Amino acid sequence: MTLPMPIMVMYLGVVMEAGSSYAIFANPSHPYTRALLSAVLDIDVEGQRERILLKGDTPSPMDPPPGCRFWQRCPSAMRGCATVRAPLVEVEPGHRVACHLVSGFSPQQMAAGWDEPVSPSAGG
Repeated sequence: MTLPMPIMVMYLGVVMEAGSSYAIFANPSHPYTRALLSAVLDIDVEGQRERILLKGDTPSPMDPPPGCRFWQRCPSAMRGCATVRAPLVEVEPGHRVACHLVSGFSPQQMAAGWDEPVSPSAGG
């Protein structure tokens, strides 16, 4: 019997997702976690897994972007991601994610268009 190991997925020094290995591998909820897991070799040669290739360059860790540190490379980025860091919210017991896809925006932020998609590496 194997025990679940705690995992913390970080990008430029900020936690994007945290939880047990079981929870994260079964339900990766942050786009960065999904991209990382898509690169893991799999012995299942029958099942084709979609590889997620991130666009753009990694921002400087000395001068990280405001808001979500991953927004410039995120395939699901929205306008609000560029300015407001998502809170780390629990999606299931012991499994937390910092992403606006999970936490959403307030009605006022949505009215201001913060949920509008932006292209990765487009700079907002």
